[in-house]
Amino acid sequence: MASNEGLVKSYLADAAIASYSIVSVGSDDNHVVGSTAGTDSHVGVSDKIGASEQDSTVDVVVGGIAYVLYGSAVSKGAFVSANADGRAVPAVSGDRVVGRAEKTGVNGDIGLVLLAPFDIA
Repeated sequence: MASNEGLVKSYLADAAIASYSIVSVGSDDNHVVGSTAGTDSHVGVSDKIGASEQDSTVDVVVGGIAYVLYGSAVSKGAFVSANADGRAVPAVSGDRVVGRAEKTGVNGDIGLVLLAPFDIA
């Protein structure tokens, strides 16, 4: 898979983080944690390496287009948020969106998301 990363920022992980998963604000400004709900404060998407353990460095794509694991069927153009495993799923009312899907896929596929966080009222 060719590189497609946008703006990348390094953080410390509050716990292990899977590759290509949505991450959220962690215990402080320097930490992130794997997202576990659509209502989490999403920061971006972990890179292909992820983080193996607490306090290890994790690179997070925070701007541009990022590879992301899909957690269900996602259509191109759909706004996506995170499920309990930090995978991209279609956003619903009350979710915090991480971005817009740039590729149609199903659970387990590595898709693409144009990062553009916002809240759905």
